[in-house]
Amino acid sequence: MKKTITTLILISMMGCSQSGQKNNSTLEKIDTTIECNNSVQFGDIDICLPIIDGMTECYSTPNVKEWTNKNKYGDNLILAFYLNYANYKQVEKLDQIKFDDFFQIYGVDGLRGVKVGQSKFNKMAKDIEGNYIKENWADLVKGFEHNYDDLSIGRPVIIESYSPNSKVRTYVMLIKVQYENSEFVSIVTLNLIQIKERIIFMLYTKNYNGEESIKKAKSKNDYSIALLMDENQ
Repeated sequence: MKKTITTLILISMMGCSQSGQKNNSTLEKIDTTIECNNSVQFGDIDICLPIIDGMTECYSTPNVKEWTNKNKYGDNLILAFYLNYANYKQVEKLDQIKFDDFFQIYGVDGLRGVKVGQSKFNKMAKDIEGNYIKENWADLVKGFEHNYDDLSIGRPVIIESYSPNSKVRTYVMLIKVQYENSEFVSIVTLNLIQIKERIIFMLYTKNYNGEESIKKAKSKNDYSIALLMDENQ
């Protein structure tokens, strides 16, 4: 899995009285305090991490932190890492197992505290897409009926890009991975995200197993992105 990680990670209400206003204000503060169960700081903002069904956010676990930091790309700053329940049970053997179905939220050190408006966000989205090979999925899948020779090891190919939210740009990629003596294809959804006028990235990885696996990967990605954006409105 090191190859995959290293390559891809290259994305009021007002009351009727003064006392009523005070009460509403107090309630709002209480709600704000208990609303976010897990937050992380990125530069000058706090990001509320969502609870994702079937997943455990575990970046603070020493073994996970060591593994992710060892495999991260360049000056990326890991903010959160989610494993599914089955893989989390094997968290102490992370270096020894082949696993997929995980999320990673990260930022880039050079973007900490940098304000990014919509026009700059759109330009970044376009620039990211230009850095990857783009293929027509209908043509690519025909070759997959026989082998994965159209993909190169460690070189991701974009098969689709879309915006599930005006502040999110999602790139669906396929990448051929070599693990020990075997090769397989991973689906990767890379999300460029604008939160509180700052830029972060969220990445989801799932093993490819036919067209249906791509649909499932996109569905899980979009659901999790919706949770993240809802927590950080």
